[in-house]
Amino acid sequence: MVVETLCDIAEVDPAELRPAWIAARASKRRRAAHHAPADVHAALSQYISTINQSVIRAIQSMREHGDPIPDDLTAAQHAAANATRLLRSTQPGSTLHSAPTDEGTK
Repeated sequence: MVVETLCDIAEVDPAELRPAWIAARASKRRRAAHHAPADVHAALSQYISTINQSVIRAIQSMREHGDPIPDDLTAAQHAAANATRLLRSTQPGSTLHSAPTDEGTK
């Protein structure tokens, strides 16, 4: 609707713009598909690293003060460590393989 209105104002037939719109959209998808995995991988790595460092500092502080360490904090540390290992084992753009099933082992 908006595009049609703009085309009316510019006195351009919307059908003339469709091939250019399709080509631009396809180009954008190709660029996004090429760059997104590395960008997402880097962002996740940074985010998890920040969380992990915060959790480790909190645990160290509690230990120094003789405070009990909550189970949730210990679980967060393990989750961050597992996520870090997972990210290190994958390369941007690679496909994660699903865990093997136990079919046929009964």
